[in-house]
Amino acid sequence: MNNKDLDKAWDDFVESQGISKDRRTKEFKQFKKRFAETPIEYLTEQPENVSEGLGDTIEKITKATGIKKVVEFFNEGKPCAACEERKQKWNSMFRYKKPKELTEEEFYTLYDFFMQDKNSITDSEQRHLLVIYNRVFSAKKTFSRCKPCVRGMIQQLEKIYEQY
Repeated sequence: MNNKDLDKAWDDFVESQGISKDRRTKEFKQFKKRFAETPIEYLTEQPENVSEGLGDTIEKITKATGIKKVVEFFNEGKPCAACEERKQKWNSMFRYKKPKELTEEEFYTLYDFFMQDKNSITDSEQRHLLVIYNRVFSAKKTFSRCKPCVRGMIQQLEKIYEQY
């Protein structure tokens, strides 16, 4: 953990939340602990095992079944250019939806929410989380009293939050 990064992140957090910059506070200790566990970085690289679209999924299937090896065998050990073109075309035609990145304000809202240790959510908190969820996932979820629905939304937001 770089102290400059921590200092900048703390200053940004203090400014967005309107709290004291004093580093002797409970808030700073919690922030520092959380920052050490999950630095605030925007991940630019996508993991290799995540499919962008249908083309990547088909490629994984052909690898798993051995079809890709057979094609390469008959192609003198070289990757098939037509297969690669088809993969790219299918990826562009049938792209999987990717969540958008969190804004800094959304990150800090989620940070505050997940730092609390509680078993319930207020209507106001749910409305704030819905705004974030709908923007990040390009969804149209509405306010709900359905516990499994709210829990699912919170779990998806937590996965996005933990990536940062």
